[in-house]
Amino acid sequence: MKKQVLFIIGLLTASTSFAQMPSTWNQIAIPTNADLLDIHFPTNQIGYISTRDGELLKTIDYGLTWEIVDFSISNPNPNANGSIYDIEFSDENHGYMLMNVNGPSFAPAFLYETSDGGNTWETIEPNGNIAALGSIYSTENNQLFLGGHGWFESSLILEYANEEWTQNVGIPTSVSPTETIVTEMDFYNNLGLASTHGEYILRSTDNGQSWDTTNTGLGQNAVITSVLIADPLTAYAGYYYDDISYGILKSEDSGLTWFQDMSSATFFYPKWTCVENSDQSPINGKIYAGASIFENDPNAPFKGMIFESENMFEWTYTEMEETINAIASKDADQIVDWFGNTVLIRNTFAIGNNGLLVNNSVFPTVNQETMTSQDIQLFPNPCNDYLRIQLNDVENWNVQIFDTQMKRIAPYVTMNHNNFKEINVTELSAGIYTVVLSKGSDSITRQFVKN
Repeated sequence: MKKQVLFIIGLLTASTSFAQMPSTWNQIAIPTNADLLDIHFPTNQIGYISTRDGELLKTIDYGLTWEIVDFSISNPNPNANGSIYDIEFSDENHGYMLMNVNGPSFAPAFLYETSDGGNTWETIEPNGNIAALGSIYSTENNQLFLGGHGWFESSLILEYANEEWTQNVGIPTSVSPTETIVTEMDFYNNLGLASTHGEYILRSTDNGQSWDTTNTGLGQNAVITSVLIADPLTAYAGYYYDDISYGILKSEDSGLTWFQDMSSATFFYPKWTCVENSDQSPINGKIYAGASIFENDPNAPFKGMIFESENMFEWTYTEMEETINAIASKDADQIVDWFGNTVLIRNTFAIGNNGLLVNNSVFPTVNQETMTSQDIQLFPNPCNDYLRIQLNDVENWNVQIFDTQMKRIAPYVTMNHNNFKEINVTELSAGIYTVVLSKGSDSITRQFVKN
């Protein structure tokens, strides 16, 4: 994976931004080579990935390792082994998935529900004028928004609550063409936005009970792939038309109007496939977006891109070997000193074709490369009783430990040698922890696993 600084271009001029650096992405081995279509973490520890081959992967150790779930479906239908192209979990056990053979566009789909962490699934039959299903959104058990398109009708959104269905919107074909399926939904307080397989974004100000259409101005050949509400005013949407795109779509008025953010544009003209930010961090402006490029060229040097913005004005990107289909972020703020200075702990997962899973956290291995020139090692890793931190002049570095909930844990340093500190971790619960070493204005962040 080759990392570059993004070229920020305008209509007539071009300049280069060096204000921020992209993440270092590490590939994670998983037991499939299928195209990975969707990823969701209902908790910090537990996550799910769906594939084009109808496989469901699950992690119970914060994304370090993944296993294929041997799940069963009640009342199976002929498409029971098709693509799982959308998954949503409201907690670690309760979730929904959409499955079919050919993907979300212009094909029927089937909705399933699980209450045992993905082991068994029950078919749910939605009520309404449904021709095809495209996306789901769920934050609570037994409550769901379902996006699709209707018979002789354009985009529609249904709501499932208390085992009852309500069709909250059905766009007439006089406004938007038929088969303009809802591709993704996002909510922030009472504001809701939904992207469509067309030029329109649907908008709600009453928590999804009613919706209006917003024309993005992209034209009828547009496909809006994804949508994200970053804060009460700022929203983003991924898109492409005629197999290319320019800057990612951005709104600064809660989704009322949209423009192409040319600070994210590149000379590659990628197809924007997904956009995501973290629900774990109060940091505003940390945005990730995935893209596809040269997907039909077998000799292309890369086929995907991951974009990042820390301030919603400047973007960097990383070239990836495969198209990026979805991103899940668990970035979070952590305090690293007593003066209130903070550092962003990155923990974001991106998935793509041919089994590509990458993560930008400081992965818990002994010889992990870092942004610092310091040669540091944590061993043994994983550990049971004691963790050693080896670093030049380590006695001059302050050590802090944080758990996955960003709670600071006072480290018990049992030995302080010239080149390593020994930390007693006997009393820590099993899980992943973050070590932050600080000295003056310098800081180093690493993770370790306690068995």
